[in-house]
Amino acid sequence: SFGLQKNGECSRNTVIGGRIAFYMQRNSKCDDNIIPSSAGEGIFFAGPSYDNSISGNIIKGSTADSIKIQNQLEHTPLLAGQTVRGNTISGNTITNAGNIGITLSGISTAQVRGNTFANNIIDTPSFHGFYLQDASENTFVGNSIINPNESNASRGSGFYLVVRNTKNVFSSNVVKDDRATTRMNYSFCNREDNTCTENILSGNQFNGKSTDRNVWIQSNNFTITGNHIEGGAYAGLYLDGASYATVVGNTFLNNTNDSNNSWGEIWCGNSATNNLIDGNVFNSTATNKARSGIWFQSTGDTLNKVGKNIYNGMVTLQIDNSGTANDLSVHNVSGVNSGDNAPNSLYSGLSADIALKAPIASPTFT
Repeated sequence: SFGLQKNGECSRNTVIGGRIAFYMQRNSKCDDNIIPSSAGEGIFFAGPSYDNSISGNIIKGSTADSIKIQNQLEHTPLLAGQTVRGNTISGNTITNAGNIGITLSGISTAQVRGNTFANNIIDTPSFHGFYLQDASENTFVGNSIINPNESNASRGSGFYLVVRNTKNVFSSNVVKDDRATTRMNYSFCNREDNTCTENILSGNQFNGKSTDRNVWIQSNNFTITGNHIEGGAYAGLYLDGASYATVVGNTFLNNTNDSNNSWGEIWCGNSATNNLIDGNVFNSTATNKARSGIWFQSTGDTLNKVGKNIYNGMVTLQIDNSGTANDLSVHNVSGVNSGDNAPNSLYSGLSADIALKAPIASPTFT
């Protein structure tokens, strides 16, 4: 074991112009503080630390990240378990963060692991709501991220994942952009690295407008179930070379605008393979009905299984560039559809049940 300060408390203070630095603590509290206009982070939480509470704090206008949780390089090498773990970060209200609302920044040998982030409100951060690097097995539940990317920088997101983030659970969170001019690029984004595997997105409301793909996934083995995904400019969900994703029971609405009618509510590209897309509902109220529910873009988009989805106001399924061996054996289509004659496309039908094992001519519906 290792020595830590324990059973400490920093609560019910007002800190003006500075930050609260919470170093190497266990079983301690940093609760119900007010931190306006910090010249840096609002709360800096350094590992190794475990079983602490950071709750009920009000942080306004910090010039850097409002809450930053980081394993310190000077504290390495760390023994097993000596990391940031078992902490509860809940009920904090963050407004106008100068950079990111809450940052989780581990290192490859000592991740930020097994913490709970619950019911935090992050309003109008300059960049991301949450940023994760080397963070695994954490739970994010009931958080609200409103109007991220106030600075209008590239890639500003509700949740942004970079390297080595695995087995995190994101459930019942809300991400939205209700500004007159949309600035949020993505509600949820893993676009720079494919080592963020086995994460779960369940029951979230990604219902604000985004200027790009609403949810962008580049890693494998994601589970995406029961989410409402609305208002993306180019796609609701982009499986960018992602494989073995389970995409089941989600609702999509108006995630491709009228000027980008060839992009799908779900867009698979760059060799997306072995994904299950089943039981989703795709709705479009746009005037241009040529958009797709699901679009397979590249030659390498193969071995995907498409099940019982419902499409309203769009092409059902579009497979371009000779993507092959996609299984539509249980592809029951319903809704009001229209389409084109791209190879392997389904078009102009109210219902179909076909198996697609290789490139074939577009089917004719009676």
